[in-house]
Amino acid sequence: MIQSNQQLTLTTSSMAVNKKSKKRILWVCFIAYLLFLNYLLFFSSYFGRAEFGEGEYRYNLTLFQEIGRYYNLGMNRGNWYLFITNVIGNIVVFMPVAIFLRVLVKRCKSVLLTILLCLEMSLFAEVVQLITKVGSFDVDDLLLNTFGGICGIILLAIWRACHGRKKNL
Repeated sequence: MIQSNQQLTLTTSSMAVNKKSKKRILWVCFIAYLLFLNYLLFFSSYFGRAEFGEGEYRYNLTLFQEIGRYYNLGMNRGNWYLFITNVIGNIVVFMPVAIFLRVLVKRCKSVLLTILLCLEMSLFAEVVQLITKVGSFDVDDLLLNTFGGICGIILLAIWRACHGRKKNL
């Protein structure tokens, strides 16, 4: 009986260490992802980012204006690449943010809080793009990024339902 209690204690303590290690690795991955996102939003010449302060103030405050423009480019000119890159890309790029928040931050067990944090992070990025004249402030991006956060929450819920909660994700 004593030996099995010792084994249980060793197993429990090794599981706690393993859980802490996984959490640390996830934090490193989240920070790396945020750095990658930072690069995409502010430095990537592929997405037409100007040098800091050298562009002009650009903004769109009309909801669905840019989404409609990219959709029309796809429909009328067959240029679906721009639609996918800009519309679908803005959704997909924020899905991991919501997943990381839900897994790593205890307060983000609330779906509403996670959605609000995704909105705030997107708003922060849009405002910084406007102020630094690196990109443009676009309400469509706010909508799409927040929707991406919602999709991330749904994907995580599906994953948890399929794999059970034992797996720490």
